[in-house]
Amino acid sequence: MKCDLKIRFHLGQLYRVGELKTIGLTPELEAKARKAWKPQPGDPYDFAYADEFLTSFAQSAAPGQFKKIGSAAQKRDGNVMDITLAAIRTALAGKWLRAGMG
Repeated sequence: MKCDLKIRFHLGQLYRVGELKTIGLTPELEAKARKAWKPQPGDPYDFAYADEFLTSFAQSAAPGQFKKIGSAAQKRDGNVMDITLAAIRTALAGKWLRAGMG
């Protein structure tokens, strides 16, 4: 049996990566995050990348140091998405860092 299939789809607007901001990361972790972050301003924006990146980053670069992580994107002129990575540290992580163990 032979079957022809036609699929029509509409490509939506292309969004681009804008500015990257962080909240709740130590200066050292922010530097590591910026170094590991792949998209550059002007690259096509992937709506899933920021959360996937932050989850992976928190598990590998700072395991157990955050009780909540997340990202937010805000559209600005010309379909540019500014991205904010946010993390809330655990109380135990703060004790480890003050003791020089983190």
